Amino acid sequence: MPVEKLKVGLEVHMQLNTGKLFCRCMGNAAENRNYFQFTRLLRPTLSELGKMDLAAKYEMDRDRNFTYDVTDNTCLVEFDEEPPHDVDSEALKASIIMSMALHCTVVEYVSTMRKVVVDGSNTSGFQRTSIIGIGGYIETSKGKVRISTVCLEEDSARKIDGEKSTVTYSLDRLGIPLIEVSTEPDIKDEEHAVEVAEKIGSIGILSGYARREVDSIRQDVNMSMGMGRVEIKGVQKLSLISQFIRYEKTRQEAISRAIEIVRKRIGEKSVVVNFKDVSQVFENSSSKILKSGFKAGNAVYSAILPGFAGTLKNGDLRLGKEISDVVKAFGLGGIFHSDELPAYGIEEEKLRTIYEKLGKKENDAVLILSSPRSKIEVISSGINSRIEKLISLDLSETRGPRDDGETFFLRPLPGKERMYPETDIPVKHIPEEMMDFCEKNVPESVEDLQKKLIQEYGISEQDAGVIIKSGNLIRFRNLASSYSDPRSVARILLQKIPEIREKSGKEPDERTLMDIFEMSTGENWSRFVLEKAIEISTVSGLRGNELKVEVGKQIMTEEDIEKLLSRAIMEGAVTEKNVIPYLSKAARKLVDPTLAISVFKRISR
Repeated sequence: MPVEKLKVGLEVHMQLNTGKLFCRCMGNAAENRNYFQFTRLLRPTLSELGKMDLAAKYEMDRDRNFTYDVTDNTCLVEFDEEPPHDVDSEALKASIIMSMALHCTVVEYVSTMRKVVVDGSNTSGFQRTSIIGIGGYIETSKGKVRISTVCLEEDSARKIDGEKSTVTYSLDRLGIPLIEVSTEPDIKDEEHAVEVAEKIGSIGILSGYARREVDSIRQDVNMSMGMGRVEIKGVQKLSLISQFIRYEKTRQEAISRAIEIVRKRIGEKSVVVNFKDVSQVFENSSSKILKSGFKAGNAVYSAILPGFAGTLKNGDLRLGKEISDVVKAFGLGGIFHSDELPAYGIEEEKLRTIYEKLGKKENDAVLILSSPRSKIEVISSGINSRIEKLISLDLSETRGPRDDGETFFLRPLPGKERMYPETDIPVKHIPEEMMDFCEKNVPESVEDLQKKLIQEYGISEQDAGVIIKSGNLIRFRNLASSYSDPRSVARILLQKIPEIREKSGKEPDERTLMDIFEMSTGENWSRFVLEKAIEISTVSGLRGNELKVEVGKQIMTEEDIEKLLSRAIMEGAVTEKNVIPYLSKAARKLVDPTLAISVFKRISR
C-alpha cells in the first residue's frame, strides 16, 4: 500500500505579555493563590446548520465533570458569569505587528468567533478567536512558507489534575492573549519544521510582546502522508518537533502495513466488534487488574476482532496500542488482546474457554477489557469507530505529545461545525492611528538587528545573537542605556542571571537591575562586585543602603585587601599564585580576583 509524500504545516501559539484579552486582569498570577473552587458540566451546542462537531461529541461522550481553581488574576469574565469586555488594545497591536512582519494583509474589521471546546479547558464551553492577518509568507532556507492566517485568541485554562471522571483546571492562564500563526503545508521535512517554528517565534520575541515563561510558546504540528491530517497538539520544545514527525511517519507506515495484512484476510467485509459479558469465566482469575476491576464493580467483556491476529502487537505492528489509546481516553486502564496473552496474570486455560466461547478462528484476534457496565456501550462505539478508521486508513485525528517523542490519541479532529459568531463582542474597526503605530514598530530581521547591536554597543557577535534569540533585546537596550559598560550588561543577562535563577529559583526585575547599576557607578564597583550585589539583592530582597551595607560585609574592599597583603608580603606568606586563597581564608569574605592581583602587583614592587 503506497504511502504518499509527507506534508507538514504548523500552528505556532505565543502568549502575550499584555493583560488578559477580554478583561483587565493581569496576564500572570504572581502568587497564584487558590481562593475557592467551582464545578461545571459542559455540553456542546449545535452549529448554525444544526450539526454537532465530532470532537465536541467525543468530549460529551466522555461524560466528565470539571473543577476550576480560582486564582488572584481572575474575575467574573473567566468564570463566564460576566460578558467579555473590549479586546485589549495592546494585544491587538501585537497581533497586527505580527501580521505585518509576516507580510500578511491586515483585516480592516476584527470579527470575533466562538470555537466550541468542551474538554473543560474553557469555562464557557468555547474559545474566542479573531482573524487579524491573512495571506502572508516567511522566507526560509528551503524557500517560502506561506502563512494562511494570524489570529488573536484567548488561551485555555491550565490542567492541574485528573484524567477520568473529574478534571481540575487552574484559571490563571485562561484569557491570556495568544497569537496563533498558521502556515500552509509548505514545510519540506522535520528539520525544516523546526526552522519555521523558530523563525516565527523569533519574530514574536523581537516584537517585544511575546512572553518567555515556560509553556508560553506552543506549536501544533499538522502532518499528512495521504492517510488524513494528524494534528499533534501543544509541542513546547522546538527540539521535539522533528522527533514527533519522525515518530508519526513510522507509526503511520506501520499501520499501513498492518492494515494491508488485515484486508488480505477479510476482503471488503466490514468489521464490527460486539462485546459480550464474560465475567463468569474470570471470576476466580489471578489477574490483579481484573480483581481490582471486580472490586470496583466492573464487568469483564470480550469480543472477536476478525482478521487482526498478529497485527495488534508484533514488532513494529502495534494496532493494539491504537485501540487501547481510545479506551484510555474514556478513563479505563486499557485493553488486553490475544497477541500479548497469556500475560498480566490471565490464565491460558481461561483464554481457551473464551476463544472457544467466541468462536475464534486462526487469523482472528480477541479483545478483553474491564469496564463499568454503564460505559461499555459508549466504549464499544468508540472502539468500532476506531477500527473503521484504521481499516479505511483514515488516520485523521488530534494526538497529544509525550516527553519521550511519541504521540497518543487525544480526540477526533474538530471541523467547521464548531465555529459560530460571538454575539457579545461587536465588530471592531482598526483605526488608522493604530495601523500607523504598528507599521513603525514591525521588528527588523535578526541579521540586521545583530549588526546594529555589535555596532552600537561593541558586544560580540555571539552575545548579540543570543540576546536577540533569548528575548532579551528590549531589556538589554534599556539596561545598556543606564550603565556605561554594555559588555557587562550582556554578561549579566546571559550568564549571571541564569546562574542566579538556577541556584535560587529567583531573578531580578529590570527596575532592580537599573537601581544596582546606578549604585555601582556611584560606588565605582568592579564587575565582580556588581554581579555579587545583584545576586545578594535577588536572594535576600535587599535594596538601597541595606544592600550597600551587606555588600560591604560580604566583599573585601581595596583597602581591606591592601592591609592584609602588606603584612603578608613583608612576612613572605603570600605570592601571586596563592593570593586569592590566602585572602579568602584570612578575611573569610568574597574576593574580587582581578582587584586582588592588581593590589598585589602594586604593593609588592
